[in-house]
This record gives sequence, structure tokens and C-alpha cells, in this order.
Amino acid sequence: MTMLPVYVRKEPTRCAVTLAYGPEGKKDTVFYRDSNCTQLIARKPWHQSGHPTRRSSTVTLNCNQWSVNWVN
Repeated sequence: MTMLPVYVRKEPTRCAVTLAYGPEGKKDTVFYRDSNCTQLIARKPWHQSGHPTRRSSTVTLNCNQWSVNWVN
């Protein structure tokens, strides 16, 4: 069984508390279904653990294994 691709990029956080009181420049990891980054699958806040790195080839989201493709 082949894994479905997921497109990943870092985006500025949208957390209201972090924006108001926290450190500046924090980025969330955002997962998209398409390479144009229009169909959002999930957003992982900067403070959660388990983010994929540039070396990661797979990621588990919503109990499914996905193939990671980084978008710049």
C-alpha cells in the first residue's frame, strides 16, 4: 500500500495568546493535501512536540501515515 502525500510548510503562528504575550517569530507546522497549499489537513502549533523535520519521510496525522513533501 502506498502512502498518500502530504505537503508541509512552516507558517507564522495564529495562536492569539502567543501573539499577545508570547515570544515573537514562532512558526506552526501546517499540513496540506495539495502542492498549492489550498486544502488544509492539519495545523500543529509551535509548542507541540512531534513535528516532522526536513529529514522526515513520513508523518502520522489523524491515525494515518502520510508521505512528507516540504513546500518552500
